[in-house]
Amino acid sequence: MLDYQMIESALSAISYRLNSIEEKVKKYEKLTEVRESMGEDPFKDGRMATILASRLTPLCKKVAQIEAKMGLKSSLEVKLPTIPQIEVPVDLRMIPGKGGKKKNRTAEVVQMRWKVWKMQHEAGIPMNAIARAWKCDHGSICYAKKQGWIVGDNKRSVPYQRKSSK
Repeated sequence: MLDYQMIESALSAISYRLNSIEEKVKKYEKLTEVRESMGEDPFKDGRMATILASRLTPLCKKVAQIEAKMGLKSSLEVKLPTIPQIEVPVDLRMIPGKGGKKKNRTAEVVQMRWKVWKMQHEAGIPMNAIARAWKCDHGSICYAKKQGWIVGDNKRSVPYQRKSSK
Protein backbone atom coordinates (compact mmCIF):
# COMPACT_ATOMS: atom_id res chain seq x y z
CA MET A 1 0.00 0.00 0.00
CA LEU A 2 1.21 3.46 -0.80
CA ASP A 3 2.34 5.77 1.95
CA TYR A 4 0.16 8.82 2.62
CA GLN A 5 3.10 11.24 2.35
CA MET A 6 4.17 9.70 -0.94
CA ILE A 7 0.67 10.07 -2.33
CA GLU A 8 0.48 13.62 -1.07
CA SER A 9 3.80 14.53 -2.72
CA ALA A 10 2.71 12.84 -5.96
CA LEU A 11 -0.55 14.78 -5.92
CA SER A 12 1.25 18.06 -5.29
CA ALA A 13 3.67 17.33 -8.16
CA ILE A 14 0.81 16.46 -10.49
CA SER A 15 -1.17 19.54 -9.49
CA TYR A 16 1.93 21.70 -10.02
CA ARG A 17 2.34 20.23 -13.51
CA LEU A 18 -1.33 20.77 -14.21
CA ASN A 19 -1.10 24.41 -13.12
CA SER A 20 1.95 25.01 -15.30
CA ILE A 21 0.22 23.42 -18.28
CA GLU A 22 -2.89 25.52 -17.65
CA GLU A 23 -0.68 28.63 -17.67
CA LYS A 24 0.79 27.49 -20.98
CA VAL A 25 -2.73 26.98 -22.33
CA LYS A 26 -3.57 30.56 -21.37
CA LYS A 27 -0.45 31.78 -23.17
CA TYR A 28 -1.36 29.75 -26.25
CA GLU A 29 -4.88 31.18 -26.17
CA LYS A 30 -3.44 34.69 -26.12
CA LEU A 31 -1.15 33.76 -29.02
CA THR A 32 -4.08 32.39 -30.99
CA GLU A 33 -6.04 35.58 -30.41
CA VAL A 34 -3.10 37.62 -31.68
CA ARG A 35 -2.59 35.36 -34.70
CA GLU A 36 -6.29 35.35 -35.50
CA SER A 37 -6.33 39.11 -35.36
CA MET A 38 -3.44 39.09 -37.85
CA GLY A 39 -5.30 36.64 -40.09
CA GLU A 40 -3.33 33.44 -39.41
CA ASP A 41 -4.89 30.16 -38.27
CA PRO A 42 -2.68 28.56 -35.57
CA PHE A 43 -4.66 25.30 -35.58
CA LYS A 44 -4.31 24.91 -39.30
CA ASP A 45 -1.95 21.96 -39.00
CA GLY A 46 -3.41 20.78 -35.65
CA ARG A 47 -0.01 20.66 -33.98
CA MET A 48 -0.81 22.92 -31.01
CA ALA A 49 -4.05 21.13 -30.13
CA THR A 50 -2.31 17.76 -30.24
CA ILE A 51 0.45 18.95 -27.91
CA LEU A 52 -2.02 20.32 -25.40
CA ALA A 53 -4.21 17.23 -25.49
CA SER A 54 -1.25 14.89 -25.14
CA ARG A 55 -0.03 16.72 -22.03
CA LEU A 56 -3.30 17.41 -20.26
CA THR A 57 -5.19 14.16 -20.78
CA PRO A 58 -2.76 11.77 -19.02
CA LEU A 59 -2.30 14.12 -16.08
CA CYS A 60 -6.03 14.53 -15.59
CA LYS A 61 -6.50 10.76 -15.77
CA LYS A 62 -3.75 10.17 -13.18
CA VAL A 63 -5.21 12.68 -10.76
CA ALA A 64 -8.70 11.18 -11.15
CA GLN A 65 -7.39 7.63 -10.65
CA ILE A 66 -5.43 8.50 -7.52
CA GLU A 67 -8.32 10.43 -6.00
CA ALA A 68 -10.79 7.65 -6.79
CA LYS A 69 -8.46 4.88 -5.61
CA MET A 70 -7.52 6.41 -2.29
CA GLY A 71 -10.63 8.45 -1.55
CA LEU A 72 -8.45 11.51 -1.16
CA LYS A 73 -11.06 14.09 -2.04
CA SER A 74 -12.88 13.63 1.25
CA SER A 75 -9.76 13.13 3.37
CA LEU A 76 -7.90 16.18 2.06
CA GLU A 77 -10.79 18.57 2.58
CA VAL A 78 -10.29 20.82 5.57
CA LYS A 79 -13.27 20.61 7.87
CA LEU A 80 -13.51 23.62 10.13
CA PRO A 81 -15.52 23.30 13.30
CA THR A 82 -18.74 25.20 13.06
CA ILE A 83 -19.44 27.49 15.97
CA PRO A 84 -22.98 28.84 16.03
CA GLN A 85 -23.56 32.56 16.03
CA ILE A 86 -23.94 33.78 19.59
CA GLU A 87 -26.68 36.31 20.12
CA VAL A 88 -26.35 38.57 23.13
CA PRO A 89 -29.62 39.89 24.61
CA VAL A 90 -29.58 43.68 24.79
CA ASP A 91 -30.86 43.84 28.36
CA LEU A 92 -28.17 41.40 29.59
CA ARG A 93 -25.27 42.93 27.68
CA MET A 94 -22.39 44.09 29.87
CA ILE A 95 -22.26 47.87 29.94
CA PRO A 96 -19.14 49.55 31.29
CA GLY A 97 -19.87 51.48 34.46
CA LYS A 98 -19.74 55.26 34.16
CA GLY A 99 -19.99 57.42 37.23
CA GLY A 100 -21.61 54.81 39.46
CA LYS A 101 -24.37 53.86 36.99
CA LYS A 102 -24.38 50.07 37.02
CA LYS A 103 -27.97 49.19 36.20
CA ASN A 104 -27.09 45.88 34.55
CA ARG A 105 -24.92 44.56 37.39
CA THR A 106 -27.60 43.65 39.88
CA ALA A 107 -27.69 40.08 41.19
CA GLU A 108 -30.81 39.27 39.16
CA VAL A 109 -29.33 40.49 35.87
CA VAL A 110 -26.02 38.74 36.55
CA GLN A 111 -27.87 35.52 37.42
CA MET A 112 -29.78 35.66 34.10
CA ARG A 113 -26.51 36.38 32.26
CA TRP A 114 -24.84 33.40 33.92
CA LYS A 115 -27.78 31.15 32.97
CA VAL A 116 -27.33 32.15 29.34
CA TRP A 117 -23.57 31.54 29.61
CA LYS A 118 -24.25 28.11 31.15
CA MET A 119 -26.59 27.15 28.30
CA GLN A 120 -24.05 28.32 25.72
CA HIS A 121 -21.21 26.47 27.49
CA GLU A 122 -23.25 23.26 27.73
CA ALA A 123 -24.09 23.58 24.03
CA GLY A 124 -20.38 23.09 23.35
CA ILE A 125 -19.37 26.65 22.58
CA PRO A 126 -15.85 27.39 23.86
CA MET A 127 -15.52 29.90 26.68
CA ASN A 128 -13.29 32.21 24.67
CA ALA A 129 -15.93 32.39 21.90
CA ILE A 130 -18.63 33.22 24.46
CA ALA A 131 -16.41 35.91 26.00
CA ARG A 132 -15.67 37.38 22.57
CA ALA A 133 -19.36 37.56 21.70
CA TRP A 134 -20.31 39.14 25.03
CA LYS A 135 -17.29 41.50 24.90
CA CYS A 136 -16.13 40.51 28.36
CA ASP A 137 -13.11 38.85 29.90
CA HIS A 138 -12.82 35.09 29.56
CA GLY A 139 -12.04 34.98 33.29
CA SER A 140 -15.57 36.22 34.06
CA ILE A 141 -17.04 33.12 32.46
CA CYS A 142 -14.49 30.88 34.20
CA TYR A 143 -15.45 32.47 37.53
CA ALA A 144 -19.15 31.91 36.84
CA LYS A 145 -18.47 28.25 36.09
CA LYS A 146 -16.34 27.90 39.20
CA GLN A 147 -19.22 29.32 41.26
CA GLY A 148 -21.56 26.70 39.78
CA TRP A 149 -23.33 29.31 37.63
CA ILE A 150 -25.03 30.68 40.77
CA VAL A 151 -24.56 34.28 41.86
CA GLY A 152 -23.27 34.78 45.43
CA ASP A 153 -26.49 36.13 46.97
CA ASN A 154 -28.55 33.27 45.58
CA LYS A 155 -26.16 30.60 46.91
CA ARG A 156 -27.07 30.97 50.56
CA SER A 157 -29.82 28.82 51.92
CA VAL A 158 -30.33 31.32 54.74
CA PRO A 159 -30.68 34.91 53.55
CA TYR A 160 -27.84 37.19 54.52
CA GLN A 161 -28.61 39.59 57.34
CA ARG A 162 -26.39 42.50 58.19
CA LYS A 163 -25.37 42.97 61.74
CA SER A 164 -26.59 46.16 63.24
CA SER A 165 -23.87 48.65 64.05
CA LYS A 166 -25.40 49.60 67.40
